Amino acid sequence: MNYSESGSAVTAVPNAGYHFVNWSDGSTANPRTDANVTANLSVTANFAIDTYTITASAGANGSIAPSGTTVVNSGASQAYTITPATGYHVADVLVDGVTAGAVTSYTFSNVTANHTIAASFAIDTYTLTYTAGANGTISGTSPQTVNYNASGSAVTAVPNTGYHFVNWSDGSTANPRTNASVTADVSVTATFALPPHTHPPRARDTGHHPPRRRTARDPRRPPAAPSRPPSPTCSGRPPCASALPSASS
Repeated sequence: MNYSESGSAVTAVPNAGYHFVNWSDGSTANPRTDANVTANLSVTANFAIDTYTITASAGANGSIAPSGTTVVNSGASQAYTITPATGYHVADVLVDGVTAGAVTSYTFSNVTANHTIAASFAIDTYTLTYTAGANGTISGTSPQTVNYNASGSAVTAVPNTGYHFVNWSDGSTANPRTNASVTADVSVTATFALPPHTHPPRARDTGHHPPRRRTARDPRRPPAAPSRPPSPTCSGRPPCASALPSASS
């Protein structure tokens, strides 16, 4: 190139996932044309990897980590952990506004754009089931659905006539019974029994009885001896004449 002439344009072209930063002499012109050249020139184009942001947020009663805005290099991955508070569970996770389900972890792979991730949470619920065993019933609602650490409504084990309540299958003798501060499902059965030294109530006698069946006498058994006639008696003394031996004897 001659003194004071201009060179032709050159362009610094970054690879995929990278971008042009500047030339080694500080110029950011791209394309670059050096004009009015009066000295030799040697410059190098500098490139840097593209970066993207992922913005993470969590609703009440849970968290996401890392939270806030994270800068991720192009083509890299970024993992997230979603943790509900005690007594709660993940309700949904939205990735770029689209549901990913009730997941507890999510990973962005081969990142080439900005993203968002948002987690929501819901309280745990439990089922309370009360059942009556033989000879009784249950008064109250069963089953019941109860939030974490809340209380159910009262139920009563009602014995049939002639019986009394003994206990529930978990050993509780509370009656009525209210489960409080619930943190797990409950399924119990009420047990009933007769009072001590009593028998089950008999069915009412209607007066109708089936005829008795006659059975034949066992031929091997000797017949019963005839009954002995009663001895004559008298009230006076000496002995009655009928009891004295006859003159012919």
